[in-house]
Amino acid sequence: MGKDAMSEANMWQNMRVKMGKPKHWLEATRHEDKLQSGISDVSFITRKGIHGWMELKHLKEYPKRESTIIRIEHYTPEQRQFLRRKGKRGGYTFLFVQIERDYYLFDWHAAQNVGYLTRVGMVDAACGFWTGRMDWRDLGRKLDNCGWNMKI
Repeated sequence: MGKDAMSEANMWQNMRVKMGKPKHWLEATRHEDKLQSGISDVSFITRKGIHGWMELKHLKEYPKRESTIIRIEHYTPEQRQFLRRKGKRGGYTFLFVQIERDYYLFDWHAAQNVGYLTRVGMVDAACGFWTGRMDWRDLGRKLDNCGWNMKI
Protein backbone atom coordinates (compact mmCIF):
# COMPACT_ATOMS: atom_id res chain seq x y z
CA MET A 1 0.00 0.00 0.00
CA GLY A 2 1.49 3.36 -1.07
CA LYS A 3 1.80 6.48 1.08
CA ASP A 4 -1.26 8.12 -0.50
CA ALA A 5 -3.39 5.00 -0.01
CA MET A 6 -2.30 4.83 3.61
CA SER A 7 -3.20 8.48 4.14
CA GLU A 8 -6.58 7.90 2.51
CA ALA A 9 -7.05 5.00 4.93
CA ASN A 10 -6.27 7.41 7.78
CA MET A 11 -8.79 9.90 6.36
CA TRP A 12 -11.39 7.14 6.35
CA GLN A 13 -10.58 6.14 9.94
CA ASN A 14 -10.92 9.75 11.12
CA MET A 15 -14.13 10.18 9.16
CA ARG A 16 -15.61 6.91 10.41
CA VAL A 17 -14.91 7.72 14.06
CA LYS A 18 -15.91 11.40 13.95
CA MET A 19 -18.88 11.08 11.59
CA GLY A 20 -20.18 7.83 13.07
CA LYS A 21 -21.57 9.61 16.10
CA PRO A 22 -25.39 9.81 16.05
CA LYS A 23 -25.46 13.59 15.60
CA HIS A 24 -23.47 13.33 12.37
CA TRP A 25 -23.95 10.40 9.96
CA LEU A 26 -26.10 7.41 10.58
CA GLU A 27 -23.98 5.20 8.35
CA ALA A 28 -20.90 5.24 6.14
CA THR A 29 -19.28 2.28 4.43
CA ARG A 30 -15.81 1.96 2.91
CA HIS A 31 -15.66 0.18 -0.47
CA GLU A 32 -12.76 -1.72 -1.97
CA ASP A 33 -13.93 -3.22 -5.26
CA LYS A 34 -11.29 -5.07 -7.25
CA LEU A 35 -13.74 -6.09 -10.00
CA GLN A 36 -15.01 -2.68 -11.10
CA SER A 37 -12.64 0.27 -11.33
CA GLY A 38 -13.65 3.76 -10.34
CA ILE A 39 -16.12 3.04 -7.53
CA SER A 40 -15.87 5.74 -4.88
CA ASP A 41 -14.23 4.95 -1.55
CA VAL A 42 -17.21 5.64 0.70
CA SER A 43 -20.98 5.37 0.45
CA PHE A 44 -22.98 7.28 3.02
CA ILE A 45 -26.44 8.00 4.36
CA THR A 46 -26.83 11.23 6.32
CA ARG A 47 -29.09 11.99 9.27
CA LYS A 48 -31.66 13.37 6.84
CA GLY A 49 -31.53 10.27 4.64
CA ILE A 50 -29.37 11.68 1.85
CA HIS A 51 -27.54 8.78 0.21
CA GLY A 52 -24.39 9.34 -1.78
CA TRP A 53 -20.82 8.47 -2.66
CA MET A 54 -17.53 10.11 -1.77
CA GLU A 55 -14.06 9.65 -3.25
CA LEU A 56 -11.22 10.34 -0.78
CA LYS A 57 -7.89 11.81 -1.87
CA HIS A 58 -4.88 12.85 0.15
CA LEU A 59 -1.79 14.83 -0.78
CA LYS A 60 0.99 15.26 1.73
CA GLU A 61 1.79 18.83 0.68
CA TYR A 62 0.99 21.64 -1.70
CA PRO A 63 3.30 22.52 -4.59
CA LYS A 64 5.91 25.12 -3.60
CA ARG A 65 4.39 27.89 -5.73
CA GLU A 66 0.78 29.00 -5.31
CA SER A 67 0.45 29.39 -9.09
CA THR A 68 1.27 25.70 -9.70
CA ILE A 69 -1.53 23.36 -10.75
CA ILE A 70 -2.25 20.82 -8.01
CA ARG A 71 -2.08 17.42 -9.64
CA ILE A 72 -3.57 14.36 -8.00
CA GLU A 73 -1.90 11.53 -9.87
CA HIS A 74 -4.01 8.81 -8.24
CA TYR A 75 -7.36 10.47 -9.16
CA THR A 76 -8.21 8.30 -12.14
CA PRO A 77 -10.43 8.91 -15.18
CA GLU A 78 -12.62 6.02 -13.97
CA GLN A 79 -13.13 7.73 -10.60
CA ARG A 80 -14.06 11.01 -12.31
CA GLN A 81 -16.47 9.13 -14.55
CA PHE A 82 -18.13 7.37 -11.59
CA LEU A 83 -18.77 10.71 -9.85
CA ARG A 84 -20.01 12.32 -13.08
CA ARG A 85 -22.24 9.42 -14.15
CA LYS A 86 -24.00 9.16 -10.77
CA GLY A 87 -24.15 12.94 -10.32
CA LYS A 88 -25.70 13.60 -13.74
CA ARG A 89 -28.52 11.23 -12.84
CA GLY A 90 -29.28 13.18 -9.67
CA GLY A 91 -27.12 11.20 -7.25
CA TYR A 92 -25.05 12.91 -4.58
CA THR A 93 -21.39 12.29 -5.36
CA PHE A 94 -18.41 14.13 -3.92
CA LEU A 95 -14.66 14.33 -3.92
CA PHE A 96 -13.14 14.96 -0.48
CA VAL A 97 -9.48 16.05 -0.62
CA GLN A 98 -7.00 16.65 2.18
CA ILE A 99 -3.78 18.55 1.48
CA GLU A 100 -1.62 19.22 4.52
CA ARG A 101 -4.21 20.53 7.06
CA ASP A 102 -6.71 21.79 4.46
CA TYR A 103 -9.85 19.91 3.48
CA TYR A 104 -11.91 20.42 0.33
CA LEU A 105 -15.33 19.07 -0.60
CA PHE A 106 -16.26 19.14 -4.30
CA ASP A 107 -19.60 18.22 -5.82
CA TRP A 108 -19.50 15.92 -8.86
CA HIS A 109 -19.42 18.80 -11.32
CA ALA A 110 -16.49 20.66 -9.72
CA ALA A 111 -14.69 17.35 -9.13
CA GLN A 112 -14.19 17.08 -12.89
CA ASN A 113 -11.78 20.06 -12.72
CA VAL A 114 -9.75 18.88 -9.74
CA GLY A 115 -6.22 18.14 -10.88
CA TYR A 116 -6.29 21.14 -13.22
CA LEU A 117 -6.62 23.89 -10.60
CA THR A 118 -4.27 26.01 -8.53
CA ARG A 119 -4.71 26.35 -4.77
CA VAL A 120 -6.90 29.45 -5.21
CA GLY A 121 -8.90 27.67 -7.92
CA MET A 122 -9.54 24.73 -5.61
CA VAL A 123 -10.84 27.00 -2.85
CA ASP A 124 -13.12 28.77 -5.34
CA ALA A 125 -14.44 25.51 -6.83
CA ALA A 126 -15.05 23.72 -3.53
CA CYS A 127 -18.52 23.62 -2.01
CA GLY A 128 -16.85 23.14 1.36
CA PHE A 129 -13.43 24.23 2.59
CA TRP A 130 -11.88 23.80 6.03
CA THR A 131 -8.39 24.72 7.19
CA GLY A 132 -6.60 23.57 10.32
CA ARG A 133 -8.82 21.29 12.36
CA MET A 134 -11.50 19.50 10.32
CA ASP A 135 -15.06 20.42 11.31
CA TRP A 136 -16.78 17.06 10.86
CA ARG A 137 -20.11 18.42 12.09
CA ASP A 138 -20.06 21.06 9.34
CA LEU A 139 -19.25 18.39 6.76
CA GLY A 140 -22.27 16.45 8.00
CA ARG A 141 -24.46 19.56 7.66
CA LYS A 142 -23.20 20.21 4.11
CA LEU A 143 -23.96 16.62 3.10
CA ASP A 144 -27.38 16.74 4.82
CA ASN A 145 -28.22 19.87 2.83
CA CYS A 146 -26.55 18.89 -0.43
CA GLY A 147 -29.83 18.75 -2.35
CA TRP A 148 -30.32 22.51 -2.18
CA ASN A 149 -27.08 24.08 -0.93
CA MET A 150 -24.45 22.67 -3.26
CA LYS A 151 -23.03 24.63 -6.20
CA ILE A 152 -23.80 22.65 -9.35
